[in-house]
Amino acid sequence: MAGVCMRDCEQCSLRQEYGCRGCLESGGQPFWGSCRVVECCHSRGQQNCGQCVNGPVCPTVQEAERQREEWPQKDGERRAAWQAGMARRVPVLAQWLPVLFWLTLCSTVLNLVDQLPLGEGASLVLNVVSLGLGIGCLVVYWKLSVLSDRLRLVWRLELAAQVLGLVLLGLLVLDAMAPMAASALSLLAVLGALAVVVIGMVVLYQFCEAMAEELEQSVSPAPPGGAYRGIFLSLPQKLADDWRLLRKCVFWSIGGLVGAAVLAVLMRGSILLLLVMLAAAVVLAGCGVAHLVMLWKSSGFFRDSLQDLPALPEVEP
Repeated sequence: MAGVCMRDCEQCSLRQEYGCRGCLESGGQPFWGSCRVVECCHSRGQQNCGQCVNGPVCPTVQEAERQREEWPQKDGERRAAWQAGMARRVPVLAQWLPVLFWLTLCSTVLNLVDQLPLGEGASLVLNVVSLGLGIGCLVVYWKLSVLSDRLRLVWRLELAAQVLGLVLLGLLVLDAMAPMAASALSLLAVLGALAVVVIGMVVLYQFCEAMAEELEQSVSPAPPGGAYRGIFLSLPQKLADDWRLLRKCVFWSIGGLVGAAVLAVLMRGSILLLLVMLAAAVVLAGCGVAHLVMLWKSSGFFRDSLQDLPALPEVEP
């Protein structure tokens, strides 16, 4: 079977090695990418290069031949880079993502308990435990920060949140010791708590994108031809898309909640805006649950990768 460029596809070694279906069967999308020879012939209203005055000596045909011959070498380079990246990425994420999942789960449960009517002593104990969990998360983010600049940013933001948490804990202690300054301390505590919430949302937003990037880099290299794209849509790519969807939900739910709150204050308690705030709060709570689910799934993927890829090359520290 001859292709558009008149090359015999049956005798091509790349057909047997990579399963290339040729330009005719693949609609101009062989395994190595979009073929410019097919585009050139179709633009001239021709079926193949045999109908062209230039024939096989056309520079377009020669360029396509060069790309086809270079692709195996570039494919080997891509796979070597992918393996090196996996060797650096997988052990870290497989070890620390499960820890982050359990710390986040405990912190979520603690926040729910904190909503119950508790005494000042119990509330102070919960704050101390919550601070300990936050420090644990900070350690995990520090361990993950070696993987990318974005994760390093997440660690720095989490560090700022923990420093503010320590300040808030100190304010609570002072409030208990100096009741006369309760009003000023309460105002500072509210502002500090608001700052911690804002930083926490930014951390979640940045962490979602960081995880999407790490998962996309974990996708096994695949031929660039569009006809094969669906075959190589693997689990890490699906998880990366889910992380980005979670990031969008967090962004729009926070934006809707803040915007509706501001408008509700200006319009003096509109029922419709209060319902919008409630819906945004529910979506934001759902994002928290989805965050836990995504942490669990992603940690499972990297744990399985650690077991299923024993031939990863060693990477020098």
